[in-house]
Amino acid sequence: MANKNDEKMLSENNEVETKRKNNSSLRHNKQSEFKANESQVKEVARRYNRDFQYLLVHGDSGINNYLLFDSSNNMNDIMGSMGNAKPSNKAQMDIYAIDVAMMSLKRDQALVLFNDYFFPCDKKWWHDRFSRSVYYRLRKEGVNLFLQVLNICDSSC
Repeated sequence: MANKNDEKMLSENNEVETKRKNNSSLRHNKQSEFKANESQVKEVARRYNRDFQYLLVHGDSGINNYLLFDSSNNMNDIMGSMGNAKPSNKAQMDIYAIDVAMMSLKRDQALVLFNDYFFPCDKKWWHDRFSRSVYYRLRKEGVNLFLQVLNICDSSC
């Protein structure tokens, strides 16, 4: 009888250990996926800054139509100010696509991406505004939604 109980206990322990390893592996995969997505956002931010500087240097008269995370703008304002004009060069198209993606985010998500990736400031900028859990949730949701919208926009704009 003791052998059957020992076998049952050993089997249950193996199941628990397997579940723990699977959960740990799943957590690791999600972290790896977020790190990959975060790297993509960093690259998009680098491209945005490069393109924006290019347009400033080359005197683009429509530069005011492409203001990242300008709280006074909304999608209708930007579309209206562009009229029938479409971005005419690659730099304008990239900036426009990024602006559209940023405007699709909730305000706090966009703020996190803006301050963490596009125009990094003090690493603790969020301490007075968000709890740690809210900040990390906003960052994760913002990164994922931003890339999702940007991929759609890249293929359809």
